[in-house]
Amino acid sequence: MKVIVERTNKRIVQVVPQCNGTLKVIANKRLSRDDIVKLLKENAQWIATKMQNYSLEKMVKGNDTKFFTSLHLSAFQMSLIFSAKSLLLCGDIYTVTSTTRNQTYLQGESIFVNEKIFENKDMRKKALKIFVKKMADVSLSQEVAKFGNDVSICPSKIQFKDLKGKWCSCTEAENDAVVLDFRLVQLPVRLQRYVIAHVFCHFGERGHCNDFWKLLANYVPQYEEYQRELNDYLFIFDVL
Repeated sequence: MKVIVERTNKRIVQVVPQCNGTLKVIANKRLSRDDIVKLLKENAQWIATKMQNYSLEKMVKGNDTKFFTSLHLSAFQMSLIFSAKSLLLCGDIYTVTSTTRNQTYLQGESIFVNEKIFENKDMRKKALKIFVKKMADVSLSQEVAKFGNDVSICPSKIQFKDLKGKWCSCTEAENDAVVLDFRLVQLPVRLQRYVIAHVFCHFGERGHCNDFWKLLANYVPQYEEYQRELNDYLFIFDVL
């Protein structure tokens, strides 16, 4: 895999897979080459998953029944998700259907969007993104409140953002703030709760030290399993 390093004055490090199969690393000009290599090694599994997703649309033509990762979704099901004709919500797949009504809404096993919007892929994606954000405001807020009540901790703020590849912001958790990517609501509830617990544990332990993982294990004993499972859902960031 070809790696292109782009230097910047900003205090950031970003790993950006490219559609042509290369990997672009945007890093502060003072960050050493060894540090960049270490970063890539530590995130090798995430990078591999991301790179696989970029070639996904080439894999999903026709009715291919080959299963994709451990989610047990066929390639055809994945093609519907990427074309915004299906939507993952709380780990379940809902069919996107047209309606004469103006609003986007959930009913039964279908998500309805206006018929004019339904005709265009980009418009469907935009409508579904707005819908998912609204669902995050309702559903994830309830999960955060429930966990906070269980551990008797009140966050300084709760926000749902587009974190562009991360499920939560550990940095903002250092200020006792719960900041989650709105797409988290698309994951199974058990994984939503794991990420929420992860954020709350940063209220007491700022870094990912041994004490942090011990604290997290008290709330989510199977956290290592859930961490691995989260990698299977990284493709969601490329859908909406």
